[in-house]
Amino acid sequence: MSFCDLDSPRLWRCSLQVALALGVAACSASTIPQQPQAPGVAEMQGREEPAAFRFWTPPGTNYVWTERRKFDVALVGTDVADHDESELRWFVAMHPSSSEPTVIDARLVNVSYKRDGRALVSGETDAVIQLAVDSEGTVQSVSGLEAASRAVRTLASADARPVVDRMFSGAALGALVRARAQMMLEDVVGRPTREGATWIVPQLPGSDALFKRYTVEGTQPCEAAPGGARTVCKQLRVWVDVQPRAAEAVARSLIEEYAHQQDQGVAALPEWSGGYHLWGTVLVQPATLLPAGAELREAGHFSMVSGKTRYRVDLSAVTDDTFEYGSPNVASR
Repeated sequence: MSFCDLDSPRLWRCSLQVALALGVAACSASTIPQQPQAPGVAEMQGREEPAAFRFWTPPGTNYVWTERRKFDVALVGTDVADHDESELRWFVAMHPSSSEPTVIDARLVNVSYKRDGRALVSGETDAVIQLAVDSEGTVQSVSGLEAASRAVRTLASADARPVVDRMFSGAALGALVRARAQMMLEDVVGRPTREGATWIVPQLPGSDALFKRYTVEGTQPCEAAPGGARTVCKQLRVWVDVQPRAAEAVARSLIEEYAHQQDQGVAALPEWSGGYHLWGTVLVQPATLLPAGAELREAGHFSMVSGKTRYRVDLSAVTDDTFEYGSPNVASR
């Protein structure tokens, strides 16, 4: 089943779900070691490096997470194309517990979304999505999605409301926060921290990720600690092979748009080929798995045949995540 709908206004949401919501509940079929005891402050700050990645929330952890994204899709040889730019800013507060799942409050405080240079959503909001995450980084529950969706939709102009209603649905926002939790927590907890270590998260039922590969590339200074304290992080190289049919609807919608412009019909497009990949780097603190940054890219190429006409659709995206700890403005956002 595809994550996407056929109409082009859903392209942004579709690209988000294709690239990020790749088996949200999935984890590697291999055994993950039992979660060790929580590290001390010295270890958390990087003076001691754990042998395996751990998920532990130091008291007083909060940060501003800003996700900037550009997405392009084009029907090759025509002027039919879309260019989307978005920025979501979240204030994240983490509430640790020694026996219960960690509660993460992600407050969406600012949203900006443009389609081909035209602002469809822009403004401040105040909506909280709450996640409960266990010690192995698995999301146990998510609440507040529909309220957050309504808060974002109120920022849209009347003529853009139908588009925004679909793109910023509760399901789309849920896919974003769940998938990021999986990429930075569940897929990483218990894995070795040594440089060069590599592991595979294979495809599981219901997932469009054929497989994910992670490699520990090295260590670098970062500020992923309460108050922005200096510590050290591990850079992970990520590669995801995506089931091509996950983006088929995006390609079809562009072809249908072009056919409509040309007053042509479109057959069922039974013959097609293509591929879709996501790759990039994720920076995390190994003793806590607090995030310090992420840079992700996507690329897809699809060829479809209708009658005697062959169409090619190219997709690309760039996502940049920044995390700001200890800013004087954090508490007021």
